[in-house]
Amino acid sequence: MSGRKRAKYNINNIITDAGETLTEKIEIADYFCKYFSDVGVTLADKIQKSKRKVYEPRCNVNSIGVIEATTEEVEEVIRDLKDGKSPGRID
Repeated sequence: MSGRKRAKYNINNIITDAGETLTEKIEIADYFCKYFSDVGVTLADKIQKSKRKVYEPRCNVNSIGVIEATTEEVEEVIRDLKDGKSPGRID
């Protein structure tokens, strides 16, 4: 930390949007909780929705492609594998 002490603030009362004065700590805490839990929803409702349609290419990450190979091509790849190396190692 920076070594600085944080100032502590005590809120003794608040005035709600309806004009009501809250003085009890639990009422103040509940009011803040409700207010801040609704802030995101309230702001999201004010965002203008885009009329433009977004098209994303379909991608199936769980699929694999199969390319035809001849017996000779497979044998060549196997011959080129280095002895003593585990599958997946390139070096």
